[in-house]
Amino acid sequence: MTSVFRPVGEGGDWTRNGIFEKFHESDLGIAVGFADAARELVRHWLAGHPNDGHLLPIIWLYRHALELALKENIRDAAACLTGLGADDKELQEGVLDEWLRRDARHKLATLAMRLDELLTRLELENLPTETHDVLHELHTLDPAGDTFRYAKVWSPAHKRVVAAPRPETEHVDVGQMSAQFEEAFMVLAGGVATLLDNYREYLGEMRAESETEADWWT
Repeated sequence: MTSVFRPVGEGGDWTRNGIFEKFHESDLGIAVGFADAARELVRHWLAGHPNDGHLLPIIWLYRHALELALKENIRDAAACLTGLGADDKELQEGVLDEWLRRDARHKLATLAMRLDELLTRLELENLPTETHDVLHELHTLDPAGDTFRYAKVWSPAHKRVVAAPRPETEHVDVGQMSAQFEEAFMVLAGGVATLLDNYREYLGEMRAESETEADWWT
């Protein structure tokens, strides 16, 4: 059987090849890809090609991008606290990954709350109210990450499969909706991620300076 995942054949158009970033992948990088894909669908829609069949994929792509960005922010914030000397077991990489996998899972509200807790410990600003509002509205409709992927989902309350929840309104302004998703995503993937990256870089510089001073005195 010929593999689905194979490069363009000899003499073909090499620009058709996609490259797996095996050595540089991160949840944030993948999140950016999901957001880009959603953005392209929205751009196509607003260019005069509306397609109701694209509405749920657009929402899910943005939702997953937000989830991945939150998880990456949480890992980075935990690493910053560890770099400052915090020795909480819950900040350890393996323990944190297990919490993300088993407890937080796809719960946007839980992830946002955990991120705020870590940012507070770092004495950094919490997520803006507008970002929380977007995450909360998505979480309320889709606490398990399956609402926008399926027509029917399991309901713990009813203990059976039910129609997947949808917003109360039947009509949605796709342009306005995507703008709010974009703003929330940029806060996480741009603002918070950059802030934490700079924080970790600063800690690294302070550590190197401290080690240099220690070497000087020995």
